[in-house]
Amino acid sequence: MEQVLNLNNEVVKMRKDVKKAKALIIRKLTRHIAELKSKKGKAEEVEKNQRRVGRLLEEIHEMKTLKPDEVTKAALQKNLNFEQVCKNPKSTTSDRATARIASHPLISKKIIDIKAAIKAFKDERKKSLKGKKAPQLGKIDKDTLKPTDERKGECTSEETEKSTDKCAEVSCDDINETKEIVPTKE
Repeated sequence: MEQVLNLNNEVVKMRKDVKKAKALIIRKLTRHIAELKSKKGKAEEVEKNQRRVGRLLEEIHEMKTLKPDEVTKAALQKNLNFEQVCKNPKSTTSDRATARIASHPLISKKIIDIKAAIKAFKDERKKSLKGKKAPQLGKIDKDTLKPTDERKGECTSEETEKSTDKCAEVSCDDINETKEIVPTKE
C-alpha cells in the first residue's frame, strides 16, 4: 500500500522541533543583547546598540507568543529567508520572528524534506490520473439506460432487439453519438 501524505500530521510532528528551535534562538538572542548592552563607544554607537536591543527584545516577546503550527505553516507556504525579511522595511516583528525560526537549520532541513514529499505526492497523483481514462460521456448502455464507459458503444443485433422494448428504436450509430434516448410509453 502506498504511503499517504497527511500534511496535518507532518505539521504536528514539527511542533517539538519548532519549540526547540525557539528556545535555542531566544537563548542566542539574550546573549547577543547582553553583549550589545555591555559595549562601550561613542554616543551614536551606544544609541544604535540600544535601538537594536529594543528591536531584539520585541522579537523575543513575539517569538514567545507564536504558536508552533503557525510557524510551520508559514514556512511551508512561503520561502522564508531571514535576511530578505529583515531587509524589507514593511516587515513586522511577527514576520521577522517567524522568518528567524523558519530559517533555523533544524527547521529548514525538515521543511525542505516536507516540501519534497509534497512535490513527490503531487507528481504521483498526476501520474495516476493520467493512467486512468476518463469516462466517455454520451454513451448509454441500452439494457440499463445508464451511461457507460466500459462497452464503448459496441452493440449487437440482439441487444438492439431487447432495447426496442424499453425505448424508442436505437441503432448502434445513435449510441456512439451523444443523443438523448426517450423511453416510450407502453
